[in-house]
Amino acid sequence: EDMELLDSDKDVKFFEQLSKAGTIVHYVGEQDGGIVIVSMEDDKNRKFQRAIIRTAKEDTRLLVTTMSVGKRIKALCNQCPDLHQYKLVKIKKELTDPWTQELLKVESQMVERTYKFGVLYAKPGQTIEDEFFNNVDGSDAFYHFLSCFSSKVQLNGWKHFRGGLDVKTGTTGEFSYYQIHKGCEIMFHVSTLIPYYPKDTQQV
Repeated sequence: EDMELLDSDKDVKFFEQLSKAGTIVHYVGEQDGGIVIVSMEDDKNRKFQRAIIRTAKEDTRLLVTTMSVGKRIKALCNQCPDLHQYKLVKIKKELTDPWTQELLKVESQMVERTYKFGVLYAKPGQTIEDEFFNNVDGSDAFYHFLSCFSSKVQLNGWKHFRGGLDVKTGTTGEFSYYQIHKGCEIMFHVSTLIPYYPKDTQQV
């Protein structure tokens, strides 16, 4: 095997990590209006190089386990047969940094870094969604569960990702639960912490 798949998680800023690791090289190819961009580490002292292949369809993140530049390109083409249709041209050294900066911008626009999730509490015996939404408080076990993967935060004056919650006037409650995971911000909308409105069965 000359290559293996890396970081299938698309929310990982793989190219940003690649650009900070050391010297990289870019190749570009075109065929029948389609364009491919290959970015790869260029460390002659290492036995493997990380690479990313970008097409209009998808990005593929790889580990190329060979040192020779020529063998690296051959390995890429052998393991990714679609690359055979492109004539890869190496980007000149003086243009590498501008290309890197533009590709970093593209990646930052494609990778989602903020998420919001709804959390409902169901009392014993409750089976209907409307019942879940109308619970005004949760059990100690429920809040302990939330604390296992997030932290309780005060919404008033909250300066980080709010996920649509009101951080000024308190219309969505006083507290919520928040976490940062692998550089991603997550705000949980906890139904029991959002003010209860009797006429709204789903508390929207």
